Amino acid sequence: MKNILLCVSGGIAVYKAVALTSKLTQAGFQVKVLMTKSAQQFVQPLSFQVMSKNDVFYDTFDEKDSQVIAHIDLADWADLVIIAPATANIIGKLAHGLADDMVTTTLLATTAPVWIAPAMNVHMYDHPAVLRNIEQLYQDGYRFIEPSEGYLACGYVGKGRLEEPEKITALALQHFRTTAHEQVLVVGGAMGTIANNQLTAPVHAAMLATEVAKAFASRQIYTRLITHEQQPRKYRFLFTEQMMMADDVTKYVREWQQQHPNGLVLTDVLLPKGYTLEGVHAFHSQEEAEQVLINELKGL
Repeated sequence: MKNILLCVSGGIAVYKAVALTSKLTQAGFQVKVLMTKSAQQFVQPLSFQVMSKNDVFYDTFDEKDSQVIAHIDLADWADLVIIAPATANIIGKLAHGLADDMVTTTLLATTAPVWIAPAMNVHMYDHPAVLRNIEQLYQDGYRFIEPSEGYLACGYVGKGRLEEPEKITALALQHFRTTAHEQVLVVGGAMGTIANNQLTAPVHAAMLATEVAKAFASRQIYTRLITHEQQPRKYRFLFTEQMMMADDVTKYVREWQQQHPNGLVLTDVLLPKGYTLEGVHAFHSQEEAEQVLINELKGL
């Protein structure tokens, strides 16, 4: 059962978010809802609580569980985050890294994929400032569910209607079917030779493994990279483990495979006898690594 965090901002389309919560729950997802203050002007939190069968979160300082920090706990809990409806205001805040309520603080804390479903007046949607913010968020790795065209609450006819709950639910189901290998472990960058149980490699090997890991992460696939080099820069969906010893690497990979039975392990080195790992795919180029993923997805 996958976890979906639904962030609801204030607009007349909030009533559709209630239906979306119901549809996602019926599809087998575990759903938790966050609301902005404006969203509560249209629909009370109780409606979402009934549909999701979970507490609704709307106050950053209302810690329901004293053992955790709510917005961090929710950010870590989510497998997918959907902002629906997404107003011009919430899009602008997120594009500029603002965090002044429960929704925005959680959004900045999560490493899960974030989908944004805009809903607003057609002229607001076409405003240059809104379009700039959308472009910035897209470059930052966020993805958008395009609004549909039709009769809007303001009286206009045009693009700006929140996509139907059934369509968004179908997209969520498709997402989890087609990203069964959302967990990828790239073992490399430190795997050229082994001397005295220590891993060393030329610079180009480290670069190859890092580029392969970044390529998977850019597709919003959770990727973990094992390397002997430090990786100071952080990328969305990419996590690193710095290891120097072959024993540590083999132990880590075996434990990782147990925790992620559907995961994909790639390596750019053949470990010597005594360090053999089963279910590991070797690669010698980024193209070869990409083809391994494609072949694995075809077999699902």
